Amino acid sequence: MEEKITSPQWIEKPENKVSTLLALFSLFSVFISAYSAYVAVQSLSQAHDFFLIAQRPYIVIETIRIAELPNQDRPLAAEILVKNAGTTPALDMQFSGHLDIISTPPTTIQSDFMAQNGKIMLGSNSERAMRVTDGRALNTEELQQVQSEQLKVYVTGTVRYKDIFQNTHETQFCSFFNPKEKFNPLYLFACSELNVVQQG
Repeated sequence: MEEKITSPQWIEKPENKVSTLLALFSLFSVFISAYSAYVAVQSLSQAHDFFLIAQRPYIVIETIRIAELPNQDRPLAAEILVKNAGTTPALDMQFSGHLDIISTPPTTIQSDFMAQNGKIMLGSNSERAMRVTDGRALNTEELQQVQSEQLKVYVTGTVRYKDIFQNTHETQFCSFFNPKEKFNPLYLFACSELNVVQQG
């Protein structure tokens, strides 16, 4: 004899069916509302992040060049052309740069922001030239080693600045002199590492 499966009596009552449907609809509505709120929060967060990105300064290194080819008459010096490619001013901008004559590539950027160097503001689409030197002329042996690439001239440094929201950013750079370059011999080449943009 086949057993007949029946629903509980409370479900069979019309008023209970309506209550059950209303409860399920309420749960579904709560789920939809919670999901909508989550999507709204995510959209607001993304819009906020996009606004911050769109309204911030971007410090980039346009060029790095030495004043003249290495010689024994004057200390080596380099000019770093810094540009704010963003839409708002770079505030409290500080610069730290080094010119080193070494045999191996640098592995870190040494940043020493001196209080006496001061802080400046760099407007949107504005440029500023920074100068670094090692303070001494090369001797005969050093000059020969630079020309033969036993020693290399490296220019490294950091530009630290704030945006209008008081967030801190840094642009680090590293470049080197190539004595074999003939077309633009005064312009330095970017290192394979250490050229980075960081947000503090």
